[in-house]
Amino acid sequence: MRSFCLLVMLMFTGGCARRAEMPPETTYSPELKLRAEQGDLRSQHQLGVVLMQGAGVPENAEEGFRWVGKASQKNYAPSQFLCGVILRTTGSSDQGLELIERAAEQGLPEAQMSLGLIYLGGSGVPKDIEQAIYWFREAGEGGNGDAFTNLGYIYWDGNGVPKNRKKGAGYFKKPYRDWE
Repeated sequence: MRSFCLLVMLMFTGGCARRAEMPPETTYSPELKLRAEQGDLRSQHQLGVVLMQGAGVPENAEEGFRWVGKASQKNYAPSQFLCGVILRTTGSSDQGLELIERAAEQGLPEAQMSLGLIYLGGSGVPKDIEQAIYWFREAGEGGNGDAFTNLGYIYWDGNGVPKNRKKGAGYFKKPYRDWE
């Protein structure tokens, strides 16, 4: 279970969003647990993550998922997304998709990117290029440059849309315009 949780963390929570936030605590602390117990959603989420990873405390995936689930139930988008990914990966595809959609609708770029990939590949849903394009655009505008790269490939290759290499190339360049 540990390797599964680590894989999920790396795939879906690392580096996708560009937000000006304090870095999350990466190991267990009594203060983190106290804040989580007091109802702080970000602390509940992070406590769940450190418990799933066994960071500074013995690994406890079930207890970690319970904490992340508490924050998810209070509409904390990062927790909804993480719970959704875990549920989809462990066989509860419909419930997981619903949570990912809720996080995407709240503007979480990681969830929007994931939803774009789900619709692009038809992973547990009918393949829907229009939905994939919509969610990739939302994720890209939210700061996920990889989403623009995916859009570039859709148009470059003509994947469900008329082939348009000029439009595709424009999306390939888009993530880098902010760096110039």
